[in-house]
Amino acid sequence: MTGLRAHNYDKVLVVSHGAFLSSSIKLLTGTPIGELRPGGVGLDNNTLTVVEDDGQQYILRQWNDTHGR
Repeated sequence: MTGLRAHNYDKVLVVSHGAFLSSSIKLLTGTPIGELRPGGVGLDNNTLTVVEDDGQQYILRQWNDTHGR
């Protein structure tokens, strides 16, 4: 996933299982793997998590958004 920066994409959608997504997001943002779930909440099914690349680092902008559920 870190190789995406070299392609200069505007947006990328990744669909996968929660454990893979959680660990990948932690790797990208430099968060210790022991802090896998912000606030103790993992990723639920059918939710949106947004990670932004500012060109130098990846920033977690939105976690496990259920869109009003």
